[in-house]
Amino acid sequence: MEGYPFHEMTEVYTYKAEVGSNWKLFIDAFAEFYHAPVLHQKQATKDEADRLMRVGFEGLHYELHHPHAMISS
Repeated sequence: MEGYPFHEMTEVYTYKAEVGSNWKLFIDAFAEFYHAPVLHQKQATKDEADRLMRVGFEGLHYELHHPHAMISS
């Protein structure tokens, strides 16, 4: 990663949301998003498993700042 222009990445965005739900349900649903759909191929039909293997998983944007993280796909 030497030479990558990390110092040029200066944009920062924040948001805040109040979620009116059971905290455990919210955390479980949020955490479920943090794995690649291709991991479900063994539970899928053959056609769906083949599609998952072709597509895989690509995150369009990642933020890994303590204490929160964000990903969009």
